[in-house]
Amino acid sequence: MINTKKINISIQNELIELEEGTYNILIIGGWRVKLNSFLITLRNIETGKIIYPRNTIWKYQTYLFKKRAKRIRILDIKEYGTYEIKFKNSESVLLKKSNLFLSSFFQKPVSVSEIEIVIK
Repeated sequence: MINTKKINISIQNELIELEEGTYNILIIGGWRVKLNSFLITLRNIETGKIIYPRNTIWKYQTYLFKKRAKRIRILDIKEYGTYEIKFKNSESVLLKKSNLFLSSFFQKPVSVSEIEIVIK
């Protein structure tokens, strides 16, 4: 099962069902992303095991849900289950629509309450 549900980074303890495999975590709303001290953790509800997504070298850009999206992390799931997602320091994320320096210089950052991620 591939998840295409948007998850707001301001909301804690969202549940998601994932099969074994490798997933991309994409941030929706813009292409110029600074994560600063933002962290994502997943906890398997049944086993209590905590998973930390790893950094990605290739942060490709795409469109999801007719919005700009950028890969920010890679997630390796070793066992099927329901996972609880926790976000730490979500207020430190800086997201702007354009990745071009000159354009983004004049843009206001996307409000943290509007930033969402997708695990796919």
